[in-house]
Amino acid sequence: MDHASTVAIINPKSANGRTAKAWGRVRSRLDQDIVSLETRAPDYAIELASAALKRGMRTVIAVGGDGTINEVVNGFFEDGRLLEPDAVLGVIPFGTGSDFRRSIELSDDEGQIADTIRARRTQAIDLMRIRYASRWSPGSDIPSTSQALVGRSSGGSR
Repeated sequence: MDHASTVAIINPKSANGRTAKAWGRVRSRLDQDIVSLETRAPDYAIELASAALKRGMRTVIAVGGDGTINEVVNGFFEDGRLLEPDAVLGVIPFGTGSDFRRSIELSDDEGQIADTIRARRTQAIDLMRIRYASRWSPGSDIPSTSQALVGRSSGGSR
């Protein structure tokens, strides 16, 4: 990772407040110059990620749980378009559920997480966007006007 091209967006309240301390331990193992920003409210990580990409950051690391990862990913897009096709999402999963981490088989070991970020090991993942025209609840039909957009990143692992 190039100096001044990486930002970490941290939700210090995820994992019942344990994320901030865990990030400190992982951060101490990284030799990169990383700008650290903390979320302050719902959807704030979207704004932080978007602003970072628009300012030239090329690696955005989501530090927190599934909600934080979701918001950071949403910050990569504006009006349905990818802001920076060459940008890389890093994930340091410190949530209580960690469904995303388990789904793509990321380690929960802090040393391995730091090694992965430092070595810039990446893998392509599928991305899905679902938009509902009305509220949906379990047991009801999905509204016929809903759309599901599924895209697969081009290329393979980088």
